[in-house]
Amino acid sequence: MNHHNLLATIDNVTNKLIIKNLHRLFWATLIPFAMDWVGAHPLANVSVTLYSFILLISSISYQVLQREVFKIRLSKHERAPPT
Repeated sequence: MNHHNLLATIDNVTNKLIIKNLHRLFWATLIPFAMDWVGAHPLANVSVTLYSFILLISSISYQVLQREVFKIRLSKHERAPPT
């Protein structure tokens, strides 16, 4: 699931959500740079390590974003009046 589908599941946006989404997008924008460097120097330890680090942090930032969305959805259901 990409962040568009994830964010489509909520009705309201918080400041925390915006910051966490920007954090996720920042790391995602670094992936092409690192991939290009690995393509130019496939056996260099630094390029492969940087690429792996960026993918790791990008994955972690997506999980953080996902948790924030789940918190927002949970708080919405807790505040909803019983039907």
